[in-house]
Amino acid sequence: CDLILFEGVDSKRARILTLAYRILARLRRMELITQNEGLDLRKLSEKTRHADISAKEFDQAWRQQSKLFRASLYFIAPVVVVYLLVFGTKQLIAGHLAVEDLQDPDEDLHADADSERLDEILLGSRDRILNDNIGELIDTASGHQKQVIAVLFGAAHMRNVIRYLYDIRGYRIVKSEWLTVFDF
Repeated sequence: CDLILFEGVDSKRARILTLAYRILARLRRMELITQNEGLDLRKLSEKTRHADISAKEFDQAWRQQSKLFRASLYFIAPVVVVYLLVFGTKQLIAGHLAVEDLQDPDEDLHADADSERLDEILLGSRDRILNDNIGELIDTASGHQKQVIAVLFGAAHMRNVIRYLYDIRGYRIVKSEWLTVFDF
């Protein structure tokens, strides 16, 4: 590819919230690896662009949440980690992390103010930055020059990217390939 847009928030608070991923990757029975282990972007630095929120912006958005909300997530995270350490399987992870291109009606039914605030921190603000990066690349492309751009963000971000490309930019899918993250 010509360019890689990649995610990652280099923040202490973000590292705490994503601790479960890193712990699960260490469990041999899960046979999982992290993005950093699977693809060393340092070797491709001339082809990469960080297209995510800065640590400062993330921390500021995090501090704007209620103390009760933040405390509850800090409490829930270790409980989830312990649960996954004891009972976690690839099937369990896949069932909770699978994302389809169309939103499941049940997702709206289970939404509440807290989950919407968390989605804004973890998805909304970050998706806007990613889409701004994509838009800048589209706007600065010369003529009909074809570029292959990889977007290394989690699947949950792709709904907004697709919506942006379809609704705002008028793009349509003419070819696609599925990438299986893991089989179980």
